[in-house]
Amino acid sequence: QKSGEYLLSDPLNTIDPLAAGTQTVTPTNLRAIYQITGYGSSLATQAIYGSSGQTYLSSDITKFETKYNLLKRGVTTYPNPAPDNSSCKTYFGNCAEASLDLQYILAVATNVTTTYWYDDANYAHFLITVDNQSVVPYVISMSYGSYEVN
Repeated sequence: QKSGEYLLSDPLNTIDPLAAGTQTVTPTNLRAIYQITGYGSSLATQAIYGSSGQTYLSSDITKFETKYNLLKRGVTTYPNPAPDNSSCKTYFGNCAEASLDLQYILAVATNVTTTYWYDDANYAHFLITVDNQSVVPYVISMSYGSYEVN
């Protein structure tokens, strides 16, 4: 067994929590650890919240989906276009968080329509925008470490 692989007969015992630093996080391992069966409904929706100039490279998403043999659903942007991703080539930090979030939400729920919800205003503006929508995604993921401004 190679590092990062799991045995179908016993998926929960293949990644030792005490040896987490030596394991590879892959969509297959993630699905096994959390006992995720199924791939979501095509009627469901999910979004990644993006702000602060963060963007993603479509080519990274495609490479990830290809590497792990995932269904290629693509990503839409709303309500604003994502920032120009040319900055990713000069400083990948502009894309790392958004690309990682998109890769793994797509890996866990491959049949679900996925949107990159970009709003460069503040977090409160984002919440108001979501609240004003007649239809909102069932799941909105965000993972930013930032301070809040009054």
